[in-house]
Amino acid sequence: MAISPFDGPIPGQSLTAEPGNAPWEKPSKHSDPMDALEMYMEKLGDESVLDDILDMLDIGIPVSVVVGSMLSTGVMDGMHTVDVKLVLKPLMTQIKTLADVSGVDTR
Repeated sequence: MAISPFDGPIPGQSLTAEPGNAPWEKPSKHSDPMDALEMYMEKLGDESVLDDILDMLDIGIPVSVVVGSMLSTGVMDGMHTVDVKLVLKPLMTQIKTLADVSGVDTR
């Protein structure tokens, strides 16, 4: 599937949209970092999610990139704020430990 430069948004398009339509423009679902951490730990408990993460690490994607993507997606989906994202950066340690236990080299 080819990516076309015409598939993206038009410059300034966000200025014409109704404010508050995007998930990150609304109050987040988890304002307490512990609630957000619990949400991520539940996701890591899902075998298919963990397999996908381990596959990414196995092909050489750094743990910091995987965790950063997860946390950024959480912000974009309105699950938590950027502040909570920064507090949850140590989630990298948990994922690195899971990879080590599973025998995946995180370099």
